[in-house]
Amino acid sequence: MWLVLAFVSSALLGFYDVCKKYSLRDNAVIPILFLNTLFCSLIFLPLAFQTPFGGWEVQRYILLKACIVLSSWLLGYIGIKHLPITIVGPINATR
Repeated sequence: MWLVLAFVSSALLGFYDVCKKYSLRDNAVIPILFLNTLFCSLIFLPLAFQTPFGGWEVQRYILLKACIVLSSWLLGYIGIKHLPITIVGPINATR
């Protein structure tokens, strides 16, 4: 059963990469990344109000992590835009 789920997962991840590549064609990276982040954030917005406030030191770590993740996504999207999907797909699968 787990083998079937692994194949389904890899097919869906490949489809996701193809959709990202298609959305970046003839478009700028930053607006696409913004819209992707916006729509994905809307899914988790109701849960944001149920988390406790950890203090300003914790908030600084969260901001640092957000900057690191944003730079990773930005460089990843630039890579997806300019490289063939046969190179980007396996690289994304290893992350």
